[in-house]
Amino acid sequence: MNPTLVIVSGAPASGKTTLCKQMVSELGFPLMSKDMIKEDLFDLLGWTDREWSKKLGVFSIQLLFAWVDRNLANRQSCIVDSNFKIEWDLDQFLKFQTDYSARLINIHCTADKETLMKRFERRANNGQRHPGHCDSNNLEEFRDITNQPWLPVLGNKDDILEVDSTNFSPDLASSILRFVQTGKR
Repeated sequence: MNPTLVIVSGAPASGKTTLCKQMVSELGFPLMSKDMIKEDLFDLLGWTDREWSKKLGVFSIQLLFAWVDRNLANRQSCIVDSNFKIEWDLDQFLKFQTDYSARLINIHCTADKETLMKRFERRANNGQRHPGHCDSNNLEEFRDITNQPWLPVLGNKDDILEVDSTNFSPDLASSILRFVQTGKR
C-alpha cells in the first residue's frame, strides 16, 4: 500500500499543533514538526535572538524533509506540521509523491487575524513555549505575518481540506479524520 503524507500547514498560531495531536491519536501516524526539531536544536546548541531562531528554522525544515523521506522510503505514512509555503516547499512534496507514490493530503489551518494575534500573544507570554523561539520579542513581526496571505501548500484542491480553527469542536476532528481516511469532505 502506498504511504500517505498528511501536511498540516497554516500561519503561526493557526491551530496546527493542536490538530496534529488529535490526528496522531486517531490515525496512529508518526508526527514531526518543524518546532519539535527546532526546540531540540535549541537544547543542543543554545539560543540567543530572533535571527538565530530563524536560522535554526531553516535547518529544521531540512531535517524535517529528511525525516519524511526516510518514513516514506519505508512505506510509513506520517504527518508533518509547519508553516509551509507553496513557493518554498511544494517542489519537495511533489518529489515525495513521485519518488514514493505517496498520497499527499494538505490540512490547511486558518483563523481570523484577531484569533491568531490573541493565540500568539498568549503563547508568547505563558512560558509554555520554548524560549528559543523568542516569541515575546516577535510580536510586531507576527502582526505583519497575520496580514500576509497563508495559502495551502498543495496546488490540487482535491487534496486540500481548509479548516477554520477559530473554534475547535469534535466535528472538526471527525471531518479531518474522514478526509484523511477517505478523501471525502
